[in-house]
Amino acid sequence: MRTLRIKSEYGAIPLWLENSEHWFENIDLRDEELNLTNELIQKIKDWDKIFQNSFNEGYPPDSGFQSPTELFEHNEIGNLLAMEVSMYLNGKFEVIYKPLNDEFVL
Repeated sequence: MRTLRIKSEYGAIPLWLENSEHWFENIDLRDEELNLTNELIQKIKDWDKIFQNSFNEGYPPDSGFQSPTELFEHNEIGNLLAMEVSMYLNGKFEVIYKPLNDEFVL
């Protein structure tokens, strides 16, 4: 069974599908193989937009969420989205969520 990974990355759509060589390729939200609903696509877009807005164009190393709470919320929503996608795909793919692991020095 192939794996669909849900993972945030700057400048990329957060869906990554395992290919025949076991590499993960970034795929479009409207990929025909997934055939996600418009509602589910919009939820993923809304979640990803918050992450993409945390990118600091002026100094990329400073990109990221401003607090542990924001990071926690992003990861929680991502995990819930992965579960929703998994239920929708009903066993067609193994769906995993790869959380962000930002470290905060307080």
